[in-house]
Amino acid sequence: MAHWVLRMALIGMLIVYGWTKVFLVQMGVADYADALVTVGEMSPMGLLWRFMSYSAPVQIAAGVAEVLACLLLVWRRTAWLGALLGALDMA
Repeated sequence: MAHWVLRMALIGMLIVYGWTKVFLVQMGVADYADALVTVGEMSPMGLLWRFMSYSAPVQIAAGVAEVLACLLLVWRRTAWLGALLGALDMA
């Protein structure tokens, strides 16, 4: 039962973040004001978010990988593969 609860909790978290990345909602789309900020003025998180917002294909690919991990976690036979893909996504 604990294994099932853990899988469902992981699906619930990954599905939200996955779909927001697929539809470019979480990181957004970069504008010209972001280009004026130098790299030295950014925090590491700000640098990552700006990189992801500048490259929409990378953001969509990350979202698709998270949604795919959720789909694999639904069935018991593919749960190990979904967990591995989910761990790679979150790393």
